[in-house]
Amino acid sequence: MGRPIRRGGDAGARRGPRPVRPPPPDLSKPQERIEFEVHPADDGLRLDRFLRVRMPWRSRSSLQGLIRGGRVLRRGKPARPGESVRRGDRVTILVPQPPGPPPDPGAIPLRILWEDDALVAVDKQAGLVVHPVAKHRLDTLVNALHRRYRRLDDPAADRVPRLVHRLDRDTSGVMVVTLRPEVRATLAAQFWKRTVKKEYYALVDGAVPADEFEIPLPIGPDPDARVTLKRRAGEGGPLRSSTRVRVIERFPGATAVVAEPLTGRTHQIRVHLAAIGHPILCDALYGDGAPVLDREGRPVLARQALHAWRLQFAHPLTGAAVALEAPIPGDLLRAAEVLRRR
Repeated sequence: MGRPIRRGGDAGARRGPRPVRPPPPDLSKPQERIEFEVHPADDGLRLDRFLRVRMPWRSRSSLQGLIRGGRVLRRGKPARPGESVRRGDRVTILVPQPPGPPPDPGAIPLRILWEDDALVAVDKQAGLVVHPVAKHRLDTLVNALHRRYRRLDDPAADRVPRLVHRLDRDTSGVMVVTLRPEVRATLAAQFWKRTVKKEYYALVDGAVPADEFEIPLPIGPDPDARVTLKRRAGEGGPLRSSTRVRVIERFPGATAVVAEPLTGRTHQIRVHLAAIGHPILCDALYGDGAPVLDREGRPVLARQALHAWRLQFAHPLTGAAVALEAPIPGDLLRAAEVLRRR
């Protein structure tokens, strides 16, 4: 939360020039330090709660362990358990390094669908984590993009890849990433206003009866789940949600569909299809997770059968329409062929 802007007079001159912020870290290299500035809205928060908000992928107990181990500094000095942060504090985490050589982000293949000075769009492969989290620090899509675009030794050429949307680890398909800060805000606004059109290809369990329909079920957290991110649909969900579904092929006991999310909720397509009794095949969180097997009993698909197929938006600099398509990957095509021959 920023400070309010004062109107009139020479207030800007009295405050002086803004300090020059250092460039974001190059995430293609191991991070040894992570720094956060305490904003006015966080004044008085317990240190562990402050860090939990800034690093939601880490558990509170692990953050408390870092504090007790002297790896969290407040104003340059080791912080004490239970203390609070104050506005203007700088909190530093000395990141413990795992044993062994770090992964090489340059070894992660990038399937480029679109690239210019403002944007890059990739066809993300299934199994690839999008951004660094506790167990994945250098083997994510963001790490690979930093290896491709970061140039800390040449500020004029340095470009910082920034996410505007995400895909689950086991969902493949189109992702667009901005390379200029002013572009990110413009493109993010299109996602926020729902003017970006997204189509997903999915293989679902059971025979879907209607050819085309809409699922208008609200979505909220699942209070009975052991997984924090799990959601459920139905009455009482706090977030209005809607997904349009179109059948493109029917198999014995399964259906291929195109799902178009009209809202942008966590796990929306997976939750909605499961709620109407047609969970996505191989989805362990919202279905039974059983793999698709060929006639010899060999698995041909073991990850959720969901692919971000098409993405359409207006280019944030030119306004021209950009239509991207990621080919349906081989594992989904093989699974569809097995289902077709049942």
